[in-house]
Amino acid sequence: MHEKDLFYIEKSTNTQQALDLILPLNLSSGYHPPILIFLHGGAWRTGDKSEFLAFGEGLSRKANVAVALVNYRLSTKETSEVKHPNHIEDVAAAVFWIHQHGKKYNYRQDRIYLVGHSAGAFLASQLVFMPEYLDRYDSSIRDQIRGVVGIEGIYDLVELVETWPSYIDFVSGAFGIDETIYKTASPQHYTPTVNIPPYLIIHSRDDELVHLAHSQKFVFHVQKFAVKCDFDTSLTGTHDGILKTGNLVDRIAEFVIMLESRELDHQVKL
Repeated sequence: MHEKDLFYIEKSTNTQQALDLILPLNLSSGYHPPILIFLHGGAWRTGDKSEFLAFGEGLSRKANVAVALVNYRLSTKETSEVKHPNHIEDVAAAVFWIHQHGKKYNYRQDRIYLVGHSAGAFLASQLVFMPEYLDRYDSSIRDQIRGVVGIEGIYDLVELVETWPSYIDFVSGAFGIDETIYKTASPQHYTPTVNIPPYLIIHSRDDELVHLAHSQKFVFHVQKFAVKCDFDTSLTGTHDGILKTGNLVDRIAEFVIMLESRELDHQVKL
């Protein structure tokens, strides 16, 4: 079941503030699945949820979960006024909408997973490391995010621009020219004051756009605060090509199923 173009901000007609829902077929049997929220990459200036329908459907089938494919406002030449924190504000609004509509669509709004690719991994990590964005809606939602998956992620704008100076083009387009914002907006440089859920960070050695050491450094950072942080470099594929591999879907499904099984075991013991 596929619900398209659900606007998550009241009265908005901007399709960059909309999401799609993919729901498992067995909802009619009384099953209420967790919800996995996918945040696309594209350097904060390109990308659309419609490009990831097959990926989302694969995740829904493999992990037996509901999947939300989320758009957020982009910083393009035509929308140069869109700057940080507009992107993460949209993501927070989308997560709140998803949380509020669990009963309507029969998924577990208290079991949320965030999956982000490239810039989407940056946004997912901002959301869990920086509580102010969700707290403006409902602080309890933070504790209902059960896991985070970062794929070929960006986590440190300062290092990104130092390593690839040409990337200043899209970084300045999305974050402006104040370099202090590059640091304060980056999850790599943020010390959280809230609980950090389990993490899976995936980075292919074939990535030609963001080097593996960038993710490795973030793994070390997350491990200081999260109860669990796995780092998987075994998957193959280029920066974007990895999304087209079945192995990626399998690995994410494995992570979600493992955490759901632990929760079920915990409930049984209680």
